[in-house]
Amino acid sequence: MRGGDVLSALLAAALVAGCGGNGSSAPATVTLADAPEHYGAVLADVREVVDDEAGPREWTSVERAPIVWEVAEGRCPFWTPGWRAEEPISIDGSRAQVVDTLDAVLTEHGFHARHENESLTGGWAFLSAEDANGAVLTLRSTGHTEVGVSGGSVLRGEAAGCPGWEEG
Repeated sequence: MRGGDVLSALLAAALVAGCGGNGSSAPATVTLADAPEHYGAVLADVREVVDDEAGPREWTSVERAPIVWEVAEGRCPFWTPGWRAEEPISIDGSRAQVVDTLDAVLTEHGFHARHENESLTGGWAFLSAEDANGAVLTLRSTGHTEVGVSGGSVLRGEAAGCPGWEEG
């Protein structure tokens, strides 16, 4: 992950965390086994909204190394691969349509506390939202578009341990 990507992800997470928690009544029940499908569906729907509202684009999956930390007993951190398209979302045109349409999509998937910047921040326009698992979806655009989910704390379920975490 590039330094700017890490900084942007941390800033987005800090914005969401600084707003008083997730406020959701939905239980945080996504398990480690279910997380890839659950969050993959969220990302597929977000990419579809961007394509429908801002014009079709070719998305490429981008592996991101998760930052592994110790979480509460029985829970594991979770990150998705990111998605990148070379075409940006137009600040003056389609961005408002994308943001408006994403409201319903994100709510349907259990995301809330949506935050967006009204003007470019460090060259990036972004939107972020958090779910009951603490996962932060971030949609960013500058000379290209990126979307991903990071920082979720999912139930370990039947898994013997959390990937990448070694007791020590």
